[in-house]
Amino acid sequence: MKEYFKCEVEKTIATVEKNRDEEDLTFCILSDSHYEPDGTWEDTAATIYKTLESVPVDAIIHLGDFTDGCDKKKITESYVNKMLQDLDKNGKPVLVTIGNHDANSYKKNKEPFSEEEMVRLFRIPAAYYYRDFEKAKIRCLFLRSDDIREPVRYGFSNEEVEWVEKTLQEMPKGYKAVVFSHEAPLPELDYWSRLIRNGNNLLKVLESYNAKEDRQILAYIHGHTHAEYVYEKCSFPIISISCSLCKDVGEKKPKGAGSQERERGSVSQELWEILQIHPKKEEIDLVRFGAGGDRKISCVKRESTWREERTKKREARHPKIWAHRGSSGFAPENTIPAFEVAKELEVDGIELDVRMTKDKELVAIHDKTIDRTGDGRGRVEDFTLDELKQINFAKEKPAFGFVTIPTLRQVYEMFQNTDFMIYVNLGEKDSDAEECLKKLTAEMGMTRQVVDSSSEKYVMIEVQHDTKKNQNLSETINVLHKKGKKAVVKIVNDPQQAMDLKEMGADVIITDHPGKMRDLLTEL
Repeated sequence: MKEYFKCEVEKTIATVEKNRDEEDLTFCILSDSHYEPDGTWEDTAATIYKTLESVPVDAIIHLGDFTDGCDKKKITESYVNKMLQDLDKNGKPVLVTIGNHDANSYKKNKEPFSEEEMVRLFRIPAAYYYRDFEKAKIRCLFLRSDDIREPVRYGFSNEEVEWVEKTLQEMPKGYKAVVFSHEAPLPELDYWSRLIRNGNNLLKVLESYNAKEDRQILAYIHGHTHAEYVYEKCSFPIISISCSLCKDVGEKKPKGAGSQERERGSVSQELWEILQIHPKKEEIDLVRFGAGGDRKISCVKRESTWREERTKKREARHPKIWAHRGSSGFAPENTIPAFEVAKELEVDGIELDVRMTKDKELVAIHDKTIDRTGDGRGRVEDFTLDELKQINFAKEKPAFGFVTIPTLRQVYEMFQNTDFMIYVNLGEKDSDAEECLKKLTAEMGMTRQVVDSSSEKYVMIEVQHDTKKNQNLSETINVLHKKGKKAVVKIVNDPQQAMDLKEMGADVIITDHPGKMRDLLTEL
């Protein structure tokens, strides 16, 4: 081991010993190693080994991104195996969460790993799993937060969220939980993603469990950000572990997060930690080896404010954002995936088009025919609903697999008991369709939320791409306001145009890219 690491080893050992309690659960924890043949992994492995000679740990935890994931399978496997063998020398279990680079799919790598291959390579029981530590009465959950098979790759599957809920419910009496993951559960905690699939649902499960008097989640700990923070707006702390890789991330980090100055050939090239969990004190110590300082974090239950704060920011947003045909810039237009993305992004509404089938069902589709968006040909009115359900409507975005056409009833069911607005464009002014729309809206109690072209309150304005060419737009908006009406402007995809419309006082913009507009127009 290099001479300049010796004092850091001694300091780390002394600090851990000073913090030690008998009931502690102690881990060596690191994240985002991004192994490079000419990198610093050998120093990382050597300093961990030397420190753990004197620091008894219960396991070593790696929070993912062992490599960059852009090499051939055999090369990546050789890197990962070397790293795991180096960690094995400490004689402790190595517990892994799968990172986004660990799928070996970076930069469109043509040799990605399957889930089964990752499970085998990282020597874990499953893509997500748990481990109980009886001496401290703590259950540790290790989640999978990335899936290259999903169009929204960052996030958690429905099955995984259900597993988390069940695993917590079945936890032995007197145990507390700690959740580990590569990815954060909220997009505001991730520089690289506007959307975490099922992140809200996962947090809902965790918060609901933590609200029980005799149950407790001590912390949610993750990597991925290449930066560090403690997010304290949930009832438990969300803690980011910075990257082991010696690299400056610059501004590529979440708002409010910090990163450390790193320099090869010095102590600061290293960054890993000893995690000491004190269940009785409801406290965590993170003892830093290398760049940065130690952290002491309270795990005492607190009032959860994240949802309330996000709601307030959303309510204050102006103009409001409606997703055009759902999030059609990302997902197949007028489909459930497009509407789900809009809902997850927490914008203010959706706009969709509906037409009537041969058997008098209202379905979401813009064109008269299915030719452009479906993998068939013909007019919508010539198909029954059952026939349309056999057709794939992801023709323009095949990454989504087989996507069926939704009925308007299905769309309404998605947004019942929410404050989302739904703007319905009837493809043809047909009395049967109009009556069906009116009847369905009333039957499902959606009258307050649903707007159509006959609305007297909301007036649709179509603009040219260059707002400056719309010389009378500001005056039009003012006139509408004087009449007590709201100006709804479509289609707005350009950020500068959105800001111009904000200054003009537009009430709603309709956009293909609701995530981008949400970040632009919401005060974070």
